Formats: sequence, structure tokens, C-alpha cells
Amino acid sequence: MSTIRVDVNPEVILDAISKSNRSMEDVEKRFKTFNKWINNELSPTFNQLTDLSKFLRVPFGYLLLSTPVKVNLHAYHNERSIT
Repeated sequence: MSTIRVDVNPEVILDAISKSNRSMEDVEKRFKTFNKWINNELSPTFNQLTDLSKFLRVPFGYLLLSTPVKVNLHAYHNERSIT
């Protein structure tokens, strides 16, 4: 069986980590080739990316985005306030 590698933007991975409750050290311990992903030396496999999305508790599709999502949650919250 062949290994399927997925090209991902390292910025998206780093953004997903920053939005999760995980530290970089936690991710590095769990995924031995993590630094190679971030340095664009090696792409994660499909299974590794699936495991990463579960580990970070982010949707799998988020990791496939070309750029990180910039959301100001405070501004969104203010617009939804009840008057």
C-alpha cells in the first residue's frame, strides 16, 4: 500500500496549534516528524494529518486551507449582543 502525503501550509498548522490548548512541545512529542512539516522538508501523511486534527481538536478541513483564518471573535460577539 502506498503512502499518501498531503501538502499543507505550515502557517495553517501553527495557527491551529495556537488556537488549541496544546503546546508546541506536546505536538513535537506526539508527531516525531513535526519539525520537518513546519520546515517544508516533508509533508505529513493523510493519517498523520487526521491524527493531528483530532489531537488539536480542529476540523480536518481547516488544516487543508491555503492560509490561516483570521477571526476577531470579540468583534463578532459585540454584533450579536441583545439590546
